[in-house]
Order: sequence, then structure tokens, then C-alpha cells
Amino acid sequence: MLGHHGPGAAERPGDLHQLLAALPLRVSLDGPALVPVHGGVRGALAGVAAAIMESTADGAWPRLKVCRETTCRWAFFDTSKNRSRIWCSMRMCGNRTKTRAHRARRQAAAPGG
Repeated sequence: MLGHHGPGAAERPGDLHQLLAALPLRVSLDGPALVPVHGGVRGALAGVAAAIMESTADGAWPRLKVCRETTCRWAFFDTSKNRSRIWCSMRMCGNRTKTRAHRARRQAAAPGG
């Protein structure tokens, strides 16, 4: 989801294809859907893989992003019209980032700073 920021982001799957191929999933016709074959950690990861496939099929996957605020990194769904959102919350993370940048600019412009 970190790769979903910026132009051409949807075309950068990285190693995701390899990771997904190694997970134990089967096709269920009750949906149709992909379902985990095993339980435990591998089954949980396979469930995540199935959710990725479902969100890819319905077009939601490129809108799932990770907050760019380094102290946050929460996942969020980008509801902006042009898919340009970069923070999970403008009120919290966006404000922190902008305040930090403002203080840095102010300090750099200060005499002797």
C-alpha cells in the first residue's frame, strides 16, 4: 500500500506477486472467492491475499494507502476524487507534518539559525 502514492503507483506491484503465489488458497464458487486452505499464520496471510484480490477486482486496491506521516503509518482508504490523499487524517497527521515543516522553515529563516 506504500506504493499507491504518486503517478504510476498501480503499476508497481514489487514482490507482491511472489508473496501471493506462495500462499495456500483455493477457489470457492460460493461468491466466487478465494479462501484460505489452512488455518494459523499461513491461513491468516492467505486471508489477506484473498482480500487483496477482492479489492483489486472491485477497483478499491489502488485507493488503499499507508499514511505518509512517519509517526503513524496507519492504512486508510483514499476517498478523494483524484486519489491524492497522503495522510490518514488531515486533522491529525496532516497537521503534524505541516506544523513540523512550518517550524523548520521558520527556524531556518531565523537570524543565526
